[in-house]
Amino acid sequence: MVIDIGGEKFRARRSLFLAFPTTRLGQLMAVSEVSDILEFCEEFTPGPRPEFFFDRNPETFGGILEMYRCGSFHLPEGSRNCAFVLQRDIKYWGLDELDLEACCALKYYPEIEVCSKQAQGDKEQADKE
Repeated sequence: MVIDIGGEKFRARRSLFLAFPTTRLGQLMAVSEVSDILEFCEEFTPGPRPEFFFDRNPETFGGILEMYRCGSFHLPEGSRNCAFVLQRDIKYWGLDELDLEACCALKYYPEIEVCSKQAQGDKEQADKE
């Protein structure tokens, strides 16, 4: 099957996602009616190699797809996205950030903390103005 994330196409076997039934892609693979499929993605093209389109930034999806393939969840190297963007993507795909491998969790959680403090400071500054 083909998974189109914001115009970037990824290929994978359907069975790969069935092993993770609580995630967005696992749930998507469990349904067959077009109306049900479209609850999980923006567009769907049926056929011998079905294509699913998600209107998302493809930058973090490589790491997410790798989690399905190898069973361990690492963050994509060199991501230019803010930790909040990654957190939002993890939630969207139905993953649990607690499943991050220790090496990546040691980078991810401090970044979340920095972003939270920055967002709080920005809010306090806006309130003062």
